[in-house]
Amino acid sequence: MKHALAIAACMLALAACQPAAAPAPDAKPPGEVSAAPTASPACAASADLAWPAELTASAIVTGPSCEKAAVLLVVRNDDQDPLLVWSSPTSDVFGLDDKSDAAGMTTGLKEWLNQASNNMPSSSKLPEWKAGAEAPGEPASEFPFHVEEWMDRETYEAIRMEDLVTFMFPQGRESAAVFVYRDLQLEPVGIQQFPG
Repeated sequence: MKHALAIAACMLALAACQPAAAPAPDAKPPGEVSAAPTASPACAASADLAWPAELTASAIVTGPSCEKAAVLLVVRNDDQDPLLVWSSPTSDVFGLDDKSDAAGMTTGLKEWLNQASNNMPSSSKLPEWKAGAEAPGEPASEFPFHVEEWMDRETYEAIRMEDLVTFMFPQGRESAAVFVYRDLQLEPVGIQQFPG
């Protein structure tokens, strides 16, 4: 046992006397910690916009390029509770799919969030679902409205009669998602198609 300890001590002493290996030309000297690489996406943009009913819509875009970026939308109430969280590749969203740089994407986000162009600011402006019809609006409409799968005519028409604040934003290249603000929540109503 004493011999083993003596051998171990000699080996440690011998190792301590060895000169340190020279660092490789591009390497850091021993003991120096290199910083983690920082992510700097080639496409980074954001926008915040006040929505009616004291809501705030915030959108963030990030990606290696604007063509390969993703958008995240968060709508919050005045207590900062998230009422809606939605995301998509920007290449799938009308108004964002044609942006090629961060400045253009920032402008696109502001337009995308802006409710001034909402042609249905109130649920009373949603297309009527006539008795006997399969869906709201005119059968041959250029802008068909598709209700949520679970929604029947009675529920839809009740929402129309409540005259609720309505929000919409492009959620695809040829359609916009439509939500109503009811009982302090954002509820999906359906999809408004538009010619692409």
